[in-house]
Amino acid sequence: MTAAKATNPDAIVILAFDETKSIIPELKAQGVDLSKVYLSDGNTADYSKDFEAGTLTSAQGTIPGAYPADDFKAKLVSWYKDTQNAALGDFSYAPEAYDATTLSALAALKAKSTVSADIQAQLAAVSGASGKGTKCKSYAECAPLVTAGTDIQYVGQSGVGPFNSHNEPSSAFIGIYKFDKDNKPVWQSAIEGQTSY
Repeated sequence: MTAAKATNPDAIVILAFDETKSIIPELKAQGVDLSKVYLSDGNTADYSKDFEAGTLTSAQGTIPGAYPADDFKAKLVSWYKDTQNAALGDFSYAPEAYDATTLSALAALKAKSTVSADIQAQLAAVSGASGKGTKCKSYAECAPLVTAGTDIQYVGQSGVGPFNSHNEPSSAFIGIYKFDKDNKPVWQSAIEGQTSY
């Protein structure tokens, strides 16, 4: 840490997981301005129980994936409370997991099969890869269209585009977070990127 500070860096990026809980206190002890610290993915987490209040104020981090809409978060919180009798506080990858499940169910419906190869063969179609599908936002909304033989474009919670020629989503989001005085990451914005192939 001393060597990193000696270079007087404009920023310090920490790419670690549990080690972050050791790195942050050492950086603070070295007098590093923690508002210049950037975290990534697994270490952009709630440190309210790990560090003194204000330790990470204004530090930033990224978490892959879309930030869930409020109504979707409310449904997840309610479901988790009903099934696990606990509070849900982390929504990382929730939109993507929900969409993957819904797309798989719609592809199975279109394939009229539960065989994995048959489902895989219909994923692009229900994602709207043809560019001609009717947009729909849930299994309940999309399923009757699929059953009727209508081409669809499932537009789900994650906001990613139709599948590309590699049978993968054509775009994805990364969230930008800033830490508050309680050392919790707070969503600021999201950036959408297109797949590189």
